[in-house]
Formats: sequence, C-alpha cells, structure tokens
Amino acid sequence: MGDIFESLRHEHEKILSPEDNIPHVYRGMKLENEEFERLKENQGKLVSTNGYLSTKIDKSIVFADIAEYSRAWIEFHIGRAYQGKGEFDKARKYYELACNLMNNSTSPRILDYSDPLNRIDDILHERNDLDDVLKYYQRALEIREKLDGFCLIDIAADLGNIGLVLDEKQKSNEALNYYQRALKMYQKFDTFGHNDTAKTLTRIGDILYQQTKCDEALDYHE
Repeated sequence: MGDIFESLRHEHEKILSPEDNIPHVYRGMKLENEEFERLKENQGKLVSTNGYLSTKIDKSIVFADIAEYSRAWIEFHIGRAYQGKGEFDKARKYYELACNLMNNSTSPRILDYSDPLNRIDDILHERNDLDDVLKYYQRALEIREKLDGFCLIDIAADLGNIGLVLDEKQKSNEALNYYQRALKMYQKFDTFGHNDTAKTLTRIGDILYQQTKCDEALDYHE
C-alpha cells in the first residue's frame, strides 16, 4: 500500500506540473439519484473519497463495462425466476452466466459474485450432489480469496462447508484440515459469530474422537 501511495503522489505532482495537461479520466458506477445530484452540485470542486478510485482513460471501455455488468444482473434475475418455478437446471445456467460476465468484464466485479454464488449453493443443496457441492464451494473459496481482505467470514464459511462435505464423503483427514483453517479465521475475525465457532470446534472434536484421539477431542468439546 505504501508503494501505491508513493506512486500516486508522484503522478499527482506530474499532473500539477504546468508542463503537462491535466488528463480526463472516466469511471462507470451506479449511483442513487440523491448521490448523483450531490456530485452535480459540487462539479468543478474538490471531492474526496474514502480510499482510491479506479478509472480509465478510454471512455468507451467504461461504457462497455457498464453494459456488460447490467447484462450480468439481467441473467441473475432470469435465474431467480427459473428458481422460483422450480426449474433448477435452467436457473443454475443463468446464475453461471451472471458469474462469468461479472468475472470477464473489463473491471471484474468479484465482490458481487456472492449473490449468484449463494443461489447456486441453494440449488446444489436441493439436489444433494456432494461432488457438485464440493466443486461449488472450492470455486467460491477461490473467488473470495482473490478479494484480499474482503469477505473473510464468507471465506471461513466456505472452508467449513468444504470440510463438512469432505466429512460426509468419509475423507476425515482432509475435512479436519479445512475445519482447522475455518476455526482460525472465525476466532480471529468473527466477533459475534460464536455459533459458527462452536460448530467448528464440535466438528473437529468429533473427527478426533473417531480417530481415537480422545484427549485431543476433549479439548475441542470443552
């Protein structure tokens, strides 16, 4: 982060230099009407934000990104309609399309993956296909880990869910590894989710008991 800040400071000094023209940059984003009006009122003034904004020099790329992102949400809502009618295969197809569009847009909207991913999760649980469920959780984990600091509790939940599926598939050692990783994250980041921590402790204890490691199991059940 320090390197990024220093680079931005250097670029800012170049922009303020009388030798260079101030460039125009573009950013596509969805705003509430009230927020949009507030920006219009402050046009030409200095506007500050909490953090950094990603922008592009090419306006056409920005609008292409908005169009693709809008299409992703259309696919998502079509999926919801099919899911509501009980047509789960069709629903999953559209949720997958939404995920792909969010990932393949010019500016990947990884954070928005949670909505279609959660819907796919619902469908997989309806079908009770453990292999398919496992693939979903592994994919969800891979996507959320790219966020580097966001969705930490969701990552812990994915780890725990992978452990649960592996446990059901009688792969106790692999399950134990995922449970322990989930537990570390819950204990570090989940201030209020004591229930998730307790469930994970119990699952670890159960596996250790099945492996006749009774003393270790007792530590987790206390």
